[in-house]
Amino acid sequence: MLSLVRNVLNPYDTTRRDALARRWRDMPGALKTETQVIGRYVWGCGATHGIHERCNFGCTACYLGKTANHQPPLPFAAVARQMDVLAENLGAGGNIQITSGEVTLLPAEELVRILLYAREKKLVPMVMSHGDVLLHQPDYLDRLITEGRLTKISIHVDITQRGRKNYSRVDEEKALNPLRDQMAELLRGARQRTGRKLKAATTMTVNRQNIGQLGDVVHWFLDNADTFRILSFQPQAETGRTDTGDGVDGAAVWTALEAALGMKLTRHPAMFGHPDCTWFNLILMFDFGDKRALLPAVRLNKAQDQRLMVRLLEALGGVNLNDQKAGVSVGRVLGILLRSPVLLMRTLAYAVRRSWDERRWIPATIWAALRLKLRLRPTAFVVHNFMDRETLDTEVGRERVAACAFKLPVNGRMVSMCEMNGTELREQTYVV
Repeated sequence: MLSLVRNVLNPYDTTRRDALARRWRDMPGALKTETQVIGRYVWGCGATHGIHERCNFGCTACYLGKTANHQPPLPFAAVARQMDVLAENLGAGGNIQITSGEVTLLPAEELVRILLYAREKKLVPMVMSHGDVLLHQPDYLDRLITEGRLTKISIHVDITQRGRKNYSRVDEEKALNPLRDQMAELLRGARQRTGRKLKAATTMTVNRQNIGQLGDVVHWFLDNADTFRILSFQPQAETGRTDTGDGVDGAAVWTALEAALGMKLTRHPAMFGHPDCTWFNLILMFDFGDKRALLPAVRLNKAQDQRLMVRLLEALGGVNLNDQKAGVSVGRVLGILLRSPVLLMRTLAYAVRRSWDERRWIPATIWAALRLKLRLRPTAFVVHNFMDRETLDTEVGRERVAACAFKLPVNGRMVSMCEMNGTELREQTYVV
């Protein structure tokens, strides 16, 4: 009870508020719009590099440098320095991706040590992996969860990958769905064995070979929304060791996503940096057991949806809700709403109006709830448009870099991931 009162009375985190203020100050003026959330609600996302640059796959689309597989893992002290810079920039609750080549090729105790240091710096780490090591050594994942306090993971699966056990080369995404099933069962099993929560995303590179197959992946994702919350698409960029000529643009990927879902979606329920970089939509799935309903948080051409989302996110700026216990989050949100009774009334009024708009689903919702079949699945669909060297050298490319929402520390400064991979910068960090 005392903790609840404390969070109601003081919902803000000073380091987070200061980090957001600095981020907002550095955003390009043209992008400081009412719907912009970078610098107002979130700093963005951080990432590591060099932790284990080597990968045991030989994918046709890869951002790593040509000599990546010859690089030794960075010593822990160097990784810790990256974390220090990330914490200084992102503040408490900052999201960071533990990524490099394939970080699960490290001994488990070394990756656990990295995760624990991130926690010590009040960062929230997500391990990025192709999942092959974890699939064949599930105890490795259990150790990351129980010893390393891992709560977020992302698994990358698509036909561009080469070298996976039992799936060394596959030409159709549908043929990889049994593998995706195994990944989902791996995560379900880890949650059951450890008794801990584990949020998961799945990522996919999209090119000319598989853009027509997105529907097979989207439908699989919806069937497994109990395990994976985020489906993220990365249109192939001509960087690193990528085979050239197969790239597609983000607009084509978004159109394919809409076709798979059978609905039109707004790309920007809120602005996440530059409008050309990140497109996303949050969808609440009502699973009735025998059917489901997909309700976007912000519907296309519904200004009232976006107004409320932006006001809520703006009010929550400086509040650390990331990876917090339910009681802590409830207390902090309650503290914000009590400070803004007008926002509370607007939220309640919107809930009534939205319920009326979605009234066709009310009978199914009630019936499923009575049968204990109702499941609410929050999901997110994302398209990340990474840049190649040619795009980086344009005026728009430079503006995108200035507003980048995905950065990593290089020599003490935060660098855009596109700059890291689209120039010689990553290779310059190599020692061999």
